[in-house]
Amino acid sequence: MEYHNKKGERLQGALYYPAGYEPGRQYPMIVYVYERLSAGVHNYVVPSERSAYNTSVFNAEGYFVLQPDIVFRPRDPGVSTVDCVVSAVQKVLESGMVDPKRVGLVGHSWGGYEASFIPTQTKIFAAAVAGAPLTNFLSFFGAIHWTPGMPETQHFETGQARMDVPYWVDMDAYVRNSPVMFIQQLNTPMLVYFGDKDGTVD
Repeated sequence: MEYHNKKGERLQGALYYPAGYEPGRQYPMIVYVYERLSAGVHNYVVPSERSAYNTSVFNAEGYFVLQPDIVFRPRDPGVSTVDCVVSAVQKVLESGMVDPKRVGLVGHSWGGYEASFIPTQTKIFAAAVAGAPLTNFLSFFGAIHWTPGMPETQHFETGQARMDVPYWVDMDAYVRNSPVMFIQQLNTPMLVYFGDKDGTVD
């Protein structure tokens, strides 16, 4: 599918139909987020009960699965994510195939960050699952990425978070993209889970 975010950027998303899809019927939908996932639309996902986010299993259980592409603006990973994901969901809802009251959100690691931030900014999701999420950009900046034995500063300044600078240079950006800073706005039921042997998000 193709859609545009509020910035007018042309984006794509992979939309997987539920098994036995019947035109005219409304289905629930799971939105799985990470970064750019549409390129995997032709990949076959082997059904497995050992895979927590298995598109084929979700489809077999009667769900649409949407994997929208996300493009990031510097120092605004959360804000950018909300723009892209909400725009993609709204595009699918326009089709009438999905029940707007039964749309769930799932993500893990960096996708877990996205899945924990998005529901603090919108109420379009019925529930969210955030696996091993980064929820506080300020405290996590000083943590250790145990697997390579590196400080998380790299992750934030030059890595996936795309913050460019440390928090003392642009405190506002770190605050406005941290899920925990908007916890009072969170009304969506959310499951947050993690493991104490995780070498990245402990």
